[in-house]
Amino acid sequence: MRKFLGIICCLTGALLVFGAIYIQNEVRKGKAQIAQAETAKDTAQSILSKQKKAVQKYSRKATDYVEKKITEGKKEATFYAYASYAISALGILLLLIGIYHLMRKKTA
Repeated sequence: MRKFLGIICCLTGALLVFGAIYIQNEVRKGKAQIAQAETAKDTAQSILSKQKKAVQKYSRKATDYVEKKITEGKKEATFYAYASYAISALGILLLLIGIYHLMRKKTA
């Protein structure tokens, strides 16, 4: 029973660690997309700021909306980054518990 528990803990821990790595990679991709969106927004703002007042009024609404979405994306990326760290720590802990149960000698 102890070996079975150790194997289950090791497998679960490994899956959690790999899942955390996948989440971290997705967070990196999301942060790159956010940076690209910020660059596009800044470019649009600089171009539209040179237009007439009527155009500036509507462009400000559009860029404010984009800024709001960028801020939401940053918050979401931060959440998932912290979640992946917690999942990774839990996975490592389960791996250690599993290894402990596999290596422990049977007592009477």
